[in-house]
Amino acid sequence: MAKMSSSQRVLRVLSMLKGRTMDGLSNGEIAQALNESAVNISRALAVLVDEGFVTRLDTGRYAPSIA
Repeated sequence: MAKMSSSQRVLRVLSMLKGRTMDGLSNGEIAQALNESAVNISRALAVLVDEGFVTRLDTGRYAPSIA
């Protein structure tokens, strides 16, 4: 399998979060599911949060933004 680009990673993270508005997923859960490092997932999540697509829940987990 070819190395995933940062754009692909961001889209796959967003896709994983679909339907998880209430409970979200942790950075580690996403990293494990996508076979990626936690650092790479943190970067992808930071982009998604900055752009308003994802929100960080009070639990520290990430969920798609309602907006």
